[in-house]
Amino acid sequence: FIYPNDVAVLSPVTLVDSIKAYFSSSSLGIDTIIIHTQSPCLVRTVTIGGQPVEYAFISSPEEMTIGFPQTLKPASAIAVSFSTKLIQAASFPVEIISKISPWNPQFVDPKRSAAGVRWTVTTSGVPLTPIVDLHIDPNPFTPNGDGNNDVTIIDFSIANVEVPKALSISVFDLTGKKVRTIASLMTATHPFFGNPLFGGRGILWDGKNDAGRLVLPGVYIIQVSFDVDNGGSFVNKPVVVAY
Repeated sequence: FIYPNDVAVLSPVTLVDSIKAYFSSSSLGIDTIIIHTQSPCLVRTVTIGGQPVEYAFISSPEEMTIGFPQTLKPASAIAVSFSTKLIQAASFPVEIISKISPWNPQFVDPKRSAAGVRWTVTTSGVPLTPIVDLHIDPNPFTPNGDGNNDVTIIDFSIANVEVPKALSISVFDLTGKKVRTIASLMTATHPFFGNPLFGGRGILWDGKNDAGRLVLPGVYIIQVSFDVDNGGSFVNKPVVVAY
């Protein structure tokens, strides 16, 4: 089961997925746990029987994969702590895998209660706008190709939208001239947050204009605009390009 079971919408939260593993004498044990996700997540700790253990972690927008250096075979209480933000209620079903038979993953049976399946987390609160919690990081950034802060991550969420609408992310200079269209797509409620290099869904800007050339150093405006029924919503944030 997972706890807490109810969190504030789009607030950073740490969830703990608790798994009780039982093995027969012929069991192959566990080497890998996969937790399916609906928003980007980052594993913080893994414990077995209350004690921290070593693990490897790979994240994608759809799942967290946790690997152990040694096979787990005795009955074990496994707890995975991870951080995320939720834009709506979400479930976190779990699979367990043995490296001896990786083609045969086993789904974990969730604990059930009067409230429903205990790997589901509900959300409370309603965002006032469809574009929520826009952040740009790092800011300033330095797209000079040295491998440090070469891109900036545009991090936000679209909330409370059932039917896909047009989303656009653009960069303007301080004269109001558009220098880059970073993204143009259709989306409904969706989490565009987290570093995409580590399993997140944020949008990257590499400091280049629409012609593929690096922009001059200075202050630019990133605009996230979304076509909604009342005529549209947009949010502007400044970003500094430095060399």
